[in-house]
Amino acid sequence: MPKLPDDVTGQDRGNSGVCLQERCEMQILDSYGVDKLANNEAGAIYHKKAADLNASTAPQTWQSTTSLSTP
Repeated sequence: MPKLPDDVTGQDRGNSGVCLQERCEMQILDSYGVDKLANNEAGAIYHKKAADLNASTAPQTWQSTTSLSTP
């Protein structure tokens, strides 16, 4: 990903999602530095539940995630 100016934030820096069992989407978004996560930020179940914490690391660093669900 190219180096972007500091004023380019949020979804302008990168946005995607992972569909889970065709029922919901886990949001993958550059949310680094966001203090109060909304239900459309990284780790959220899109428009249903915000992530419990912001685990996003700085731009241009390797990031990974684990998704756990129960029936």
